[in-house]
Amino acid sequence: MNVLITREKEKYNAFAEKLEKVGLTPYSIPMIECVPVPAIIAGRYDYGVFTSPNAVKYFVPYVGKVAFDKVVAVGSATAAELLEIGLKADIVPSEFSSDGLKDIFASIDVTDKKFLFAGAETRAGDFHTDLKDRGAVVVMVTTYRTEKVLYPVGYIEKFLKDNRINIVTFASPSAAEAMLGAIEGMTQQIVCIGKRTSDAVRLIGYDSRHPQDFSLDWMVKLIKELS
Repeated sequence: MNVLITREKEKYNAFAEKLEKVGLTPYSIPMIECVPVPAIIAGRYDYGVFTSPNAVKYFVPYVGKVAFDKVVAVGSATAAELLEIGLKADIVPSEFSSDGLKDIFASIDVTDKKFLFAGAETRAGDFHTDLKDRGAVVVMVTTYRTEKVLYPVGYIEKFLKDNRINIVTFASPSAAEAMLGAIEGMTQQIVCIGKRTSDAVRLIGYDSRHPQDFSLDWMVKLIKELS
């Protein structure tokens, strides 16, 4: 079973190793790349919210310049990245998504509480807007942006055919939109890391599956079941 990874180049190995361990053959066409964006971040916040491992990666230059009473991570992978830079996640939802965060904070009074969201130029989910509606002070800071990786016309289709790709994987809506917007009539099965990415795929007109738990390990488990 041949599986295409569309994540950024530097994230290929971690995913590929998990696939190889269960007898699957990984291939790579990176569809997006992340570019740092200079920002000014300082002060103290009640909550620091990180909604992806990339959000943590591009926060590194600001460690020590800002303080949080509590740190929030959208999932276990993000929490693990936080530990790597010396920050421990105090809050991690059981459902790794914006909805999971909303569920946790539904019973917390956030009136006048200061939240810092440092991350991508374009944000998914409505957790931050929900907080604003409930009276929180939400500060959104862009520390990186995603850009499409462009390929010659016909390159992706030829790659899929020549390497007999069975399953195409997407770990973000931006990767899915970049690839599916560049080709037509893809027939391979699509597996996404979570509901948000699957929804983006379906909006483009393709069927998609995603695991119950939004993580690479559960994604690999689902792919193995499909094989």
